[in-house]
Amino acid sequence: MVAPKRPHGRRLLLPAEVEFCELLKCTEDEYWDFVDTTAAYNGTRPEGYELIPDIRNEAISAVLFTKAALVQLGIAVAAATVSYLLTPKPKEQKQGGSRRTADSVGNKRFAPQASFDSIQELAILGSAIPLIFTNTSEKAGFGGIRVNSQLLWSQFLSMGKYQQLKVLALFSLGNIPSKINNVNHPSYEGFAIGDTLLNTYNSHKVGVYFKGNGGRFSTNERYSESDLVASHSDPFILHVPDTQGGTSGASDLNKAFSGARNPTTQVAFGVFAPVPNAQIVKLPYELVVSVRGASKEAGWDNARKRKKIEYAHWPARCGVIEVIRNGSRQPRTTTNAIDGAVGDIVVYQIVGISPSGIANALQRKYDTNPNEEGYQEDPSVHNFDAWGYKPHGVDDIDSMTTSIRENVDALFAKGEQYLFGTALMQCIEISDPIPFRIEFGKNYKFKIIEAGKIDIPVSGASLGTHCNNPDWFDPGSGQNKTERYSLSDTTPILYKQKLSGIENYGRGQNDLYHGHDIYTCQRIAFATVSNNRNCDVTEIGIKSKVFKQMRFSNVNSQPGQKALDRAYDDRTHIQLGQVDRYLPRMSFFMLQVRKIGQTAWHDMKNGVTTSHTGLFAIRGNSPEFQYNSIAIQQQKGQFEYRFKPYPGNYFTRGNNFGKQVNVLMPSTDDQHRTLQHYSSIISGVGSFNVLFSGNEAQTIDRDDVYISNTEWNIEASIFHSVLLI
Repeated sequence: MVAPKRPHGRRLLLPAEVEFCELLKCTEDEYWDFVDTTAAYNGTRPEGYELIPDIRNEAISAVLFTKAALVQLGIAVAAATVSYLLTPKPKEQKQGGSRRTADSVGNKRFAPQASFDSIQELAILGSAIPLIFTNTSEKAGFGGIRVNSQLLWSQFLSMGKYQQLKVLALFSLGNIPSKINNVNHPSYEGFAIGDTLLNTYNSHKVGVYFKGNGGRFSTNERYSESDLVASHSDPFILHVPDTQGGTSGASDLNKAFSGARNPTTQVAFGVFAPVPNAQIVKLPYELVVSVRGASKEAGWDNARKRKKIEYAHWPARCGVIEVIRNGSRQPRTTTNAIDGAVGDIVVYQIVGISPSGIANALQRKYDTNPNEEGYQEDPSVHNFDAWGYKPHGVDDIDSMTTSIRENVDALFAKGEQYLFGTALMQCIEISDPIPFRIEFGKNYKFKIIEAGKIDIPVSGASLGTHCNNPDWFDPGSGQNKTERYSLSDTTPILYKQKLSGIENYGRGQNDLYHGHDIYTCQRIAFATVSNNRNCDVTEIGIKSKVFKQMRFSNVNSQPGQKALDRAYDDRTHIQLGQVDRYLPRMSFFMLQVRKIGQTAWHDMKNGVTTSHTGLFAIRGNSPEFQYNSIAIQQQKGQFEYRFKPYPGNYFTRGNNFGKQVNVLMPSTDDQHRTLQHYSSIISGVGSFNVLFSGNEAQTIDRDDVYISNTEWNIEASIFHSVLLI
């Protein structure tokens, strides 16, 4: 900044000021006179200007205008109020109420589970062992030494809700006195795992033993500060399968070497992401009823909406179309699934407009607009009022099935393995590498690499019949308005679909299947455990999370027909609550084995009964981890063990109800677990004894709570609001 003037006089004009004077054609003296006048002005109006209006761009004018506007607005509102009060009022109609049925919410919070992700490295033969010597004085507060131990022996025990780790660690080559001045040494407060001291854990979860000069431990050598009590006088005894061929459930107490490790590859197993196989799909359920006073046409519209949501079973428009064996097409499966052989080619199809046509690719065959492509209404064949879904349309159906087909296409990848029924397949060919779009269908080829059961839902390698659903049963003009076949007694609104389980139709009617009645395709993950040294016993710990979550309308709370009739008479709208809870579920798998170097896997089945499936099962009803274990006594050597998942509908589709499985049951300690034991002899591999905690002959029945959940049962009702019109 440059001051206008110097203390002793004027300064020279700046270039900008010179340019300013030239622009205004003023002299230097006139410019400095202007500067002096501006600096002397104090903002006060001089005398003589009192009667001249002081016009400024300030808020006072706006305030005056606003006040005037508010007065006008107030008068207008008052006038409108008087007019409203003088207007005649119509007679008030009675309004119906509204009710919502109960929600059902299960547990949402579960205690977090903590476990060790790894254990200490095993001591290496020939490595140096520390020799501890130190001076310590607890009274003076100095001395002591921090020693890193070497792992000699380790074992994991599955205890139901958690795992227990046992370790034997070597601290010093020389003798360490157990007590110095009658004080335990090393002190309990000094033991740690990593940076975490053991005394920070719950004392009932820790048991620390110390011997100053080697030898086996006994329970009286446990630190009193640790309260975890061993189940045997020797806390490091092993429970291994009975190698002497004793009775079922027997086990040996063995003083053996044990080493534990965490596998890092192929550690998770299960089937997931199911793919439809010409199955039905349905819209989310809702209770659809009319209210008293609705017009006849409105009642019909509601009846068609209910038909669309509650009674219609829509085709998924994708599935297996053929299985080729040695160049020949295998027939459609009717009663039983076929045995898929190694090398069979399975062809799966997703329907698109080309080449299948819009009538097969979309549900628009019931479209009400004859000007749109795909319109197929033929009044000479069907009564559209009886067969259609107006005014609601089927756009949401097309959106749902298209989304399903897009998800299926995203799940299939060349080279990946899939479980179809109980057969293991590998994807070898995809007809179009571009992601699925409704304009074009796609075919996928799979090759069976492990034999198993598989279903072929259609004939002639075509999903045409499947796509031409739902097909409604029409009893004829004499009964098409009766309650048995129609949702209205004034116009036919047919609701009995030609589907298995309805009107005595059998399985696979119109190439349409329920989920429990046909084998489907799923992604699969195997877990494999391999011995890395010759051993006599392999004990495998299994950390699992088994549950089913239901987020659905609370159909159990749907009122009966009498309650619905009362709500109709009272003009009460009923809305179902929601279910958000975890349900019981069972997960099945087969334990398999092979020698290191072999290629074929062999099932380790339990032959306790002739109707035993050989499967293992884990059951649960919450997203909380549970821990089980399987111990296998083997001939000394190295083996690989694999966990092969099995689908749940192996029992429903495979007619295996009434057969047995091995159910793993978590136990909290050795005293309260029920040990089961069976033998398995496999030619070319060896003989094995298998030990686990649980039930070795659990029968799977149709009414088993872990198979069927009553939360899906719906109260039957009649559409009286339409029948009374």
